[in-house]
Amino acid sequence: MKHILLLLQTQVAYSLSALTLKGPPYLPSDASQILNPALASFSFETAFFDAFFGNISAPNNMSLNLLNHLKVRSGAAPEIRIGGITADSSYWNPRQDVALLNFIDSAGALRNTTIGPEFWKIPRLLLPEGSKIIMNLVLLS
Repeated sequence: MKHILLLLQTQVAYSLSALTLKGPPYLPSDASQILNPALASFSFETAFFDAFFGNISAPNNMSLNLLNHLKVRSGAAPEIRIGGITADSSYWNPRQDVALLNFIDSAGALRNTTIGPEFWKIPRLLLPEGSKIIMNLVLLS
């Protein structure tokens, strides 16, 4: 079964690499305006940011390659939003020695996330140069 799956993946990869699209040599006069190259943006949950990008010693090359290819193709680095619903239950611990810790209860539910100073190395050192970062923060009084 493993060999069949590998064969199917190989055939799909080959057929995609041979794909060519044909279109008119000129855009019609009523074509839309050129989109801003910075249009590509993504939002990642705080609790799973390291799962998408890894860390300095073990980066997630699939995600990083995707963002780098977008930058090369569009001419602009993507905008990245770190937050989502898990930002509402995220905490800061300046003494924490790992990027983030997720507290998952006995039922398997994510209860909160604590980030430490190592967290900031992930976007700073791994994302394409020029990436804009937006971070959701909960400000408590």
